[in-house]
Amino acid sequence: MATSKKSKETFETLNLDADLLDCVSYATYYNRIPLFTSFKLLNCGENDFEDLNIRISGDNKLIMPASVAVARLSSQSSMEVKTPPLLNPKFLADLAEECQCVVNITV
Repeated sequence: MATSKKSKETFETLNLDADLLDCVSYATYYNRIPLFTSFKLLNCGENDFEDLNIRISGDNKLIMPASVAVARLSSQSSMEVKTPPLLNPKFLADLAEECQCVVNITV
């Protein structure tokens, strides 16, 4: 039981700070504009994190699922997360009307 409590406290010190574009189109993909204008991972705790896996997905096919591995995030530090291209060009090219997409981020 104590281990579970410690794990919970540890993960409460890990924060995401992400800003993404409000609107995208095929031109966004074509011009290689990243979906995230800023994507930071912050460790506010006293312990280092190792072997983190950040998974990004969407609730429709606009976002292609991706994973980003973080080998180490030192205590009291932050890092900018670089994501692969996430926009699905086929979905954008076939899009006939405006739609919304919820972006999911899991660490």
